[in-house]
Amino acid sequence: MFPYPAAVLAAGGITTRQDLEAVAGLKGRGVAGALIGRAFYTGDITLPQALATATAPTTGRRPSR
Repeated sequence: MFPYPAAVLAAGGITTRQDLEAVAGLKGRGVAGALIGRAFYTGDITLPQALATATAPTTGRRPSR
């Protein structure tokens, strides 16, 4: 369990599905979700893509950034 009493939402800079996959890889480390704004508006990430990424099993690896 994450050592803090609150969950974290990733926000800002999530512009591609790869960014969303990196955030999804942080499940279990305190990251509870991601806020996606402009990427939805521009169509860079679609709702079906976001939902598929959020529900896919993760590798447990940290993002490379």
